[in-house]
Amino acid sequence: MDPNRTIVSDRGDLVRILRCALPEINVMEVDPRFIDLKDPGFDRDFVPEFDIKNPKVHRQVKELTGHVICALPPRSPSSTDSLLYHLVYALKDRPARVLHAPLHNLTPQDIRAAIEGAQDPDPWLLASMLTRRVAERIIGKCIVPPLRQQQLAYTGLLSVFYLYQIEALAHPVWQRRLLFGTCEAPEIDPYGGVLYFTKKPGTPADKFSMEELTQADAEYPDPRYRLNQILTVSNEPVGAIAADLENAYMSGLCSWPLTYGAEPYGQKPLTLNASLPREVPQILRRLPATIATEKVIRAYQHPKYLFRSHSYYPQDKTVAPINKIPDERVRVRIEEIQIKPDLSLRGLAERMTALRLNVDLGSIIKLTNNEFLTQKGDQFSLTPKGCQVLECVEQAGIDYPFLYLLLRVFEEVQADADSYDRIVREVANRTNFSFST
Repeated sequence: MDPNRTIVSDRGDLVRILRCALPEINVMEVDPRFIDLKDPGFDRDFVPEFDIKNPKVHRQVKELTGHVICALPPRSPSSTDSLLYHLVYALKDRPARVLHAPLHNLTPQDIRAAIEGAQDPDPWLLASMLTRRVAERIIGKCIVPPLRQQQLAYTGLLSVFYLYQIEALAHPVWQRRLLFGTCEAPEIDPYGGVLYFTKKPGTPADKFSMEELTQADAEYPDPRYRLNQILTVSNEPVGAIAADLENAYMSGLCSWPLTYGAEPYGQKPLTLNASLPREVPQILRRLPATIATEKVIRAYQHPKYLFRSHSYYPQDKTVAPINKIPDERVRVRIEEIQIKPDLSLRGLAERMTALRLNVDLGSIIKLTNNEFLTQKGDQFSLTPKGCQVLECVEQAGIDYPFLYLLLRVFEEVQADADSYDRIVREVANRTNFSFST
């Protein structure tokens, strides 16, 4: 590690924690908006272009040399977390090396380990962040004008995604699944999310081929969705839940709790720190107890359909298996089940787990702050303003299937120019983007 090093972060409270843990290293607070994308955000070849927004901070950043360590919670690229790639861009021609130190935990020993283990930013992560930002700009050019005509705010793609989700939860849906005795295998899309139908889909008569995908040690319930597991037993406003979880993280009681889900964004499941105080915050007491198991995932494929089962076999043999694959040969059945409307926080959390995502509390907070959504107890309700937003978005050509596909494609962005270029051009074509507008 270069002795000439500076730690950079984007929040005052986080900077104070870092300074206490590492008094021998210079720690700077930097507003990530010291540069930002120009209007529209790119040139005619869709290469990102930036403008200086805060000359003073920009000058301070450009003067940095040696190792510049960007230390941040491991937020997902779906957030507004832009400091990392703004530093990379601003210092690309300077005698400085930007390193990335995700702060999974804020105990002094974990902070020191993160800084000492800082590495070059993952180019895949940077590509994913920029692809999201540029695509958001392109879609914004399409969505913002009709929203402004209705005097409505644009709260971002992910917030629109949650408006669609909550609107869907107000109606019954259908789901198909294969049954092997008591073992259930729901139908999934190519990205692994459970499929839901607005109408009874019908039962295919075709045969399926079976493939065992993985067999490995695992915890049950799935630790990747601990945020959702907390939400299923909560009824406070989402803003209060998010604040309690973030306070627990900032106090060193738990790892970063607001994880995105199953995607490889360098995040880790929420864990409690070993040296917890006697009085654990109420929000953390809602974490379910887990058991050690062997997890078996099987896929059942057909050219038109895909089903998947998750089975768990506890290491403690006195505990019954979960979704056990039958020992004997059984007749396979296809079942269609109707799921009733459920606008509760639990219903939303369970729907997101089925889609292999954690609820993005920040997006829900934006919707409630702008009066597009209300929450009373654990129940959500779409407001007339929220319905207007969905109407404007749909008229602009951003329907739910396209938005869902786009979010999934973002998760698979590779660190090469072709992937970035292909995605942003497809978004531009879909929205009829023109450089003359």
